[in-house]
Amino acid sequence: MKIHIRVFAGLKERLGSDRVELELPAGSTVAEARTALADAYPAAAPLVQRALFATESDYLADTHPLPATGELACIPPVSGG
Repeated sequence: MKIHIRVFAGLKERLGSDRVELELPAGSTVAEARTALADAYPAAAPLVQRALFATESDYLADTHPLPATGELACIPPVSGG
């Protein structure tokens, strides 16, 4: 299944794009998407490991199956003031 992941902030800078596409087996979980994203983009791995994943308006646990829509948001930790 194709997964489209929208990225923000520091991840967007490290990946040079606000979207990436990954191919994962049907039935994969958020944790498997996290690992695949970190493996595909090693420079972004530290942020990916601490990021939150969401779909539509819900944050997802790592054990959650990937959404049928194939759309995820990956939100890295941010700070500011």
